[in-house]
Amino acid sequence: MPKRPRTHEIEDKSRRRLHDIFGDRGWVVWDLYPDYGEDLLVRIFVGNVATHYSFFVQAKGTDNINNYLDADKRNLSYPINIEHAKHWKEFWEPVFLTVWDSQSDITYWTIIQDFMQDKEVLKTGKKTMYVRIPLSQTLDDYGLQEVLKRTKQRHKRFEVLSSGISNLIKLVELNSDLKVEYNFDEELLTVDSGDGFVDFAVFGEFAELLENLSRFAEKDPEVFFYQALMNGLYFRDKNMNFDIGKNGRVTIRYFDPSLFHTESKIVDQYDSLEDFKTYGSSKYFTQKE
Repeated sequence: MPKRPRTHEIEDKSRRRLHDIFGDRGWVVWDLYPDYGEDLLVRIFVGNVATHYSFFVQAKGTDNINNYLDADKRNLSYPINIEHAKHWKEFWEPVFLTVWDSQSDITYWTIIQDFMQDKEVLKTGKKTMYVRIPLSQTLDDYGLQEVLKRTKQRHKRFEVLSSGISNLIKLVELNSDLKVEYNFDEELLTVDSGDGFVDFAVFGEFAELLENLSRFAEKDPEVFFYQALMNGLYFRDKNMNFDIGKNGRVTIRYFDPSLFHTESKIVDQYDSLEDFKTYGSSKYFTQKE
C-alpha cells in the first residue's frame, strides 16, 4: 500500500504545533485551504478581546535541523518559492516563516518581508530563495511577545504613511497657493496651481496599467495619460469603465445612468492585461487622432 511521505506528516505536525502555541496565547488560527503559500492566518486577541492585527504563516518542519544551518551555525537558511516571496512583499500583513524541529520540539521564526528589504534578493532567475532565520528567534514566551510587537509595527506602517502624507499636504498648501488631493484607493495625486492647470501623478497598479497601455499605444506614459484625460483614449460607451485586480484580471463594468446608486454590472472579463490588450482594447476603446 502507498505510504504517506514523511515531509507531509512533518508539515502537518508543524501546523498543529502552531495551533497549540498560538491557541494557548488566546489567538485564533485558521488553516488556509487551498493554500497559495500561506498555510495559516492568525488573528491576535489581547485579554480575550479581538484586535485588528493579524498575520500569515508559512509553516515548515524538519527531522534534521542541521541540514539548514548556516556555516556559522547561528542561523537557519531555509528555501522558499521566490514567486511566493514576491507576492508576500506586497502584503500589509506580516508573513512569518516558521520551521519546527521535530527532534527538539522548537519552532523558529522570522518575518519574510523583513528579509526582502534588500531588493537584490529577488533579482535572480532561480525559482528558490533562502531566508535566514536566527536560532535565537524561537516561539517561546519572549518570541510570542516579539511576534505581537513586530505585527503591530508592520500594521502601523500604513497609519504612519497616511498621517505623514496628510501632514505633508497641509504643509505644502499652507506655504503655497497649491491645492493638493491624494487618493490612495484610486492611486492618483492631483496638484491644482489655481491658474487653470492641474498636474497629475499616478502610482501603484494604476501606474503599472498606464505604463502597459502606453507601451501598447507606443507612446510616452506621461503623454499618453494626458491625451487619455483630454481626448486621446476613451471608452466607446462613457458609462463603462474597467479595473485590474491583484490577480491581474481585467474587468469591464457598465453603470446604468438611469438608475440611482446602482451596482455596476460586469459585462466582460479578461484573465490578464495581455489578453485585454489583444482582444479587448479595440472592442472597448477608441483612440482619437
